[in-house]
Amino acid sequence: MAAGAERTRASISPPVACVAKGGCSYLRALSTIEHLAGFDSTARSYAAAAARCQEEGCWAAARREEPSAQEVQIAAPVSLKTVATTHSREVSASAFGALEPIPFSRARDVIYDGQGNYVEKRALKFDSLPGEGDALAYLYRYWCGLHAETDCRLTNVDTVHLERAGIIGNLHIVDASSSDPGEFCYELLGYAIPVRYSGKPGAYPVTIYAESIVQDYNMARLTAAPQLHRVRSRLAGIGYHYTRLILPFFDSGGRVDRLVVAIRQERGDGLKIETGN
Repeated sequence: MAAGAERTRASISPPVACVAKGGCSYLRALSTIEHLAGFDSTARSYAAAAARCQEEGCWAAARREEPSAQEVQIAAPVSLKTVATTHSREVSASAFGALEPIPFSRARDVIYDGQGNYVEKRALKFDSLPGEGDALAYLYRYWCGLHAETDCRLTNVDTVHLERAGIIGNLHIVDASSSDPGEFCYELLGYAIPVRYSGKPGAYPVTIYAESIVQDYNMARLTAAPQLHRVRSRLAGIGYHYTRLILPFFDSGGRVDRLVVAIRQERGDGLKIETGN
């Protein structure tokens, strides 16, 4: 869809009442994404629908009846092996997909703070993404197409593809326009992710986790390249285990100003860790 054109979608009859506080979390997330992309009319429509869904039934529940990423192909499929290079910022598997993972070393890749918290992180190859049916693989392929064929700005994102990927709720949007990574801030925080924190990534109350996040976000900004990590951590007695995809998006001058962060929750994510006596 061309930038500047407001988005439309076929209406879906919502079958059940929504119990989310403040209206449907799914629709409110879509409203925020559309607003950040500059489509304010569509954003207002989603926001209004979110406010109504408690009375009229939940549109997000009807969304579960739509085809998933397993069943829907991207309109112009982009291979993880070879990506079109019609845009000035060429992208290919040699640029991203074939990166070697950072060798794992517990001394370097697991950080402890002496207060019972730790963060373990490993870089992954993009070729390790499962492919069909995986939300992160779908989103990465979609981003590769945008990067190859457009200015790769947030306004180029069609939320239909985010819906098809099944990633709404597990998606952050980070304002990374500042040259000071300490000033990065969340413009959208995935409501389905168990880490309940908003504001600046660098202000997260567990310092080692905050520093790890800011370092990775800033690396994506400086290199203008996506990143893929497997993360396992214990923060304040809660275990977190997820795979994270960081995708850079650009401003009108070609500088990274936003990061889209997609999370695949792995087994054990968000569970309390029992400690022995």
